[in-house]
Amino acid sequence: MPRQPSRPQSPWRFVGADLPTRLALAQDPATDAETLTVVAPPARDSRRDPALTALVTAVLRHPGCPPAVAARYVGHPDVAVRRLVLTVGDLSGTALQALSYDPDAQIRSEAVARLTGG
Repeated sequence: MPRQPSRPQSPWRFVGADLPTRLALAQDPATDAETLTVVAPPARDSRRDPALTALVTAVLRHPGCPPAVAARYVGHPDVAVRRLVLTVGDLSGTALQALSYDPDAQIRSEAVARLTGG
């Protein structure tokens, strides 16, 4: 019987994966954008659970972090996380507008500069 070609495994298999697995994926430079989207916690969860801050940080530091994923964290309570959001290229105007009202002056200033092309 001829062998069926194997289908690539879906990154959606990581939904609900334990934190160490998700963190390892976020720290692996070979992880693709779709997998990062899956392993990144929802904004609401990341605000409630400080244990997820390391995962959020790893996702935002990943060179392939999708701008839409970074935008999840514009309202994160940790100023360091919000600063990392600004390191992600191609953030939407909506995300930059939200950051232009950030309580942190450095974040506000950088967001305004990016919005105005400065």
